[in-house]
Amino acid sequence: MRLALPLPFLCATLAGLASVTPAYAGTGSGTTTTSVRRPLTITNTQSMAFGSLIRPTAAGTVTINAQTAARAKSAAISWVGGTFQRGLYSVNGTPNKIVTLSMPSFLLTRVSGTQTMTVNTLRMSVNGGAQATITGTRNLGATGTLSIGIGGRLNVAANQVAGDYSGNYVLTVNYQ
Repeated sequence: MRLALPLPFLCATLAGLASVTPAYAGTGSGTTTTSVRRPLTITNTQSMAFGSLIRPTAAGTVTINAQTAARAKSAAISWVGGTFQRGLYSVNGTPNKIVTLSMPSFLLTRVSGTQTMTVNTLRMSVNGGAQATITGTRNLGATGTLSIGIGGRLNVAANQVAGDYSGNYVLTVNYQ
């Protein structure tokens, strides 16, 4: 004897079997957190300047102190005036949060030319403190601000081509 089931009955039976929930299923819960911080603002309030010098016959250096803004030179360098100053930044963010700081070496390029000079051995002075390399972390403190002085060493080649040189430098500050 052959049993014939109507097609709609057979489809409904199979659909019911497909939606059966296994008896071993369970649930779990967890928690999550987040921290919303004020955006960091980094303002260059004073640009770094190395002043004017006579083209040296031997390689030399000019250094700006990040803490005191004092300028020093090697024996091969002769100054002839011009403005010299450390760079200054103001950093603002969420109070008592930790930030990381970095600044790579950079080049000064002769205006209307291709000749360059490297600025390296970069230093910072945070809130008037002692000079340190521009790496690592700092706390924004109760006010959420940092005042950062920037200094570094300009490397001048022997017989450096005369002219005006300029370049850009970038201080990077990120929340940790």
